[in-house]
Formats: sequence, C-alpha cells, structure tokens
Amino acid sequence: MTRFTSKHFPRSANPLILVQEIAMRYYAGFAMVLMVFLIVRASEQRDILWFGVLGFAGCIALGNIAAIASIRKKMGQIFFVNDSFTILSVYDIAFGKNKPSFPIELASVQYHPNSISFHYFDRIIELKRDEWEQIDLIATYLKGS
Repeated sequence: MTRFTSKHFPRSANPLILVQEIAMRYYAGFAMVLMVFLIVRASEQRDILWFGVLGFAGCIALGNIAAIASIRKKMGQIFFVNDSFTILSVYDIAFGKNKPSFPIELASVQYHPNSISFHYFDRIIELKRDEWEQIDLIATYLKGS
C-alpha cells in the first residue's frame, strides 16, 4: 500500500477543532454582515438585542455548515493498493469514514500541466500540483506502472 497526502491533510485528529479552524473565516464574514445589519437597525432606533443574539447564533450555525461543506470538497489523502486506489476527503479523514477502492483502469485519467483529473465512482476528482507535493509520483501510479 502506498499513501500520499495533500497540503489539506488535517493537523488535528479532533474533528471539532478541525471544523472550528476552517469555520473561523466564515464566522468573520457572516458576523460582518450581521454587524452592518445591527448598525442600520440601531440607527433607526429599533431594538437590536434579540436580533444580535439570534443573528450571532445563526452566524455560528452557518459558519459550521460552510466549513463542513468546504472540508467535504478538499481531498486529503490517496491510497494505492495493487491495481486500485482510494481517495479520501478531509471530512472522511477527520470523521473516520472509509471509502471503497476503485480500479485504476476505470479512472479515465487525464493529465494536465498543473493537475490530474480522473473519475472516482460518480465524481470527477482534480488533484492540483500546488496542493500535492508528489503529484508526479501519483501520476505514475495512476498510469498503472
């Protein structure tokens, strides 16, 4: 078995910490929108307490949802075993999800100057050169050599 990791591979084994690290920028964006709304509402001399409390809770919920959606899309690890491979997203790694292996000959690999794209079950995955240090070696494995 050969394993390659991307720059998105999680540093923490705790999924809660991982989600919070990713969600920070989403919290900031949603909180900025909330603050503008609260300033406008306060300038109209209206009550802002409940809007602030509920809005802040909404910012946290939306930030967590956006972070989980983001880590589901980022690929973190690829395994090669014999004539098949398995690719795991950051979400799969953090939450301990296992994926089945896929035969290399069915992957329909396409090589581009800065990336590799291939089929993995019902998805098309693209591995970018700046995210994977050993992308040339990954390309060699995907060729079937």
